[in-house]
Amino acid sequence: MGRIVVEALTTEPSEADLGRLLKCSLVAGAAFSLYPSLEA
Repeated sequence: MGRIVVEALTTEPSEADLGRLLKCSLVAGAAFSLYPSLEA
């Protein structure tokens, strides 16, 4: 997750880059849920 944040904040991401970063963050969030007992 840190890499996603760093890339988003230290570069000027294009719309395509932001879409890719969003997908990565959603996958990571699903894999490492803070509250697995809660459903989205």
